[in-house]
Amino acid sequence: MYASDEYVARYGLSNSVAELPNHYFLGGATGFNETAPYFSGIDKSIDSKQLCVRVSETAETTSAIYHGLGIGGMQYALAKCTTNMQPILGNELY
Repeated sequence: MYASDEYVARYGLSNSVAELPNHYFLGGATGFNETAPYFSGIDKSIDSKQLCVRVSETAETTSAIYHGLGIGGMQYALAKCTTNMQPILGNELY
């Protein structure tokens, strides 16, 4: 999962799984989640009050992360090429 520098400046960088309830996430639109493992996992693990945006396309997730709306799943190769992305908890979430 990743967050933009803008999001991190506003809400801080989560240093542990215990801090995740203090953050906002991007989720998938109802009916889409079972086809995208990230969205399905978010629905099972994150309180719905922490979901700031629901999207139906992974490209929308990337755009929302980039614009600082919340923490979300993003392709590693894309995040690596984007200068304002911060990984969130790395391998701790897997």
